[in-house]
Amino acid sequence: MNTRIKFYCILIAICYVGFFVNMFCNDFDDMKESFIDGANSAREKSSTTPLSVWLEPVAKENTAITLYNKTGNETINTQFEEARIKVNVPTKDVPVYLFIAEIFFMAIAIFLFIAIVAFPIMFFNVVYNITKNKIITDNVIFKIRIMGWTMIALSLFDALMRYINIATAKQVLNIENYKIAGPDLENNIIYLSLGLVTLLLTEILKVSLNLKEEQYLTI
Repeated sequence: MNTRIKFYCILIAICYVGFFVNMFCNDFDDMKESFIDGANSAREKSSTTPLSVWLEPVAKENTAITLYNKTGNETINTQFEEARIKVNVPTKDVPVYLFIAEIFFMAIAIFLFIAIVAFPIMFFNVVYNITKNKIITDNVIFKIRIMGWTMIALSLFDALMRYINIATAKQVLNIENYKIAGPDLENNIIYLSLGLVTLLLTEILKVSLNLKEEQYLTI
């Protein structure tokens, strides 16, 4: 394999590792909190559902808060753009269709979790094959394709779950001077873009493999 191609592939691998490590470090607390809430709710058979909601102030006068700066020994007048709150929503107040949708997506989450667990195994296997000059093979292309679809599925799943939470919150909450904010899809767009780029890479590799096989046949 061309040394330059191998070098670029290793750089891409490093970027992927860095991205997912950074994502895990940033989202670990949220994932841990969600897991604990779900476990406690299941164990106690609670009649409430924990829900995290982002709120945006309707008017600027509702955003003024005062913070104390210990370094400068002074108070700072600030304004916030949005705030996150956590509420326990009575299960009976959640519309049936949203409740069913949440259960459906949680069932899908089991398969997605398996794919996420397998992701690093496939990833490092692909990197290993790259170092052994075995990148253009059916096995490697298949694993890269699975990785791409996993990232796309993760992006769509997370976005849909966020919208379900927002729809649920709007049905059961009406907080004075604040409105329920829509989900921040910046990370989802990144996952989706990476997934699409990965699938594009598999198609390029597939074409290269077909050309390689045709050359062997003509010889």
